[in-house]
Amino acid sequence: LTWKYPEAPQPEVKPSVPFELRYPVAAATVAVQCQESYAHVEVKMDMFGTGQIINPGDLTLGDCAPVSEDPAAQVL
Repeated sequence: LTWKYPEAPQPEVKPSVPFELRYPVAAATVAVQCQESYAHVEVKMDMFGTGQIINPGDLTLGDCAPVSEDPAAQVL
């Protein structure tokens, strides 16, 4: 049996370039209005705010697919 003392922890190395820690912010791209018998959901086609437009055929809420699209406002 060979045992030795654990190594001393090394100090955390700071980056040598300017670094700013950024925290994620929620994108305001989904709006929901809940009614007694239905929910009205609007989703911006640039859902993640990256400039990448989502394909309406790829978006569902359970079994429900988009029922209309406003190309001018880029909203489903």
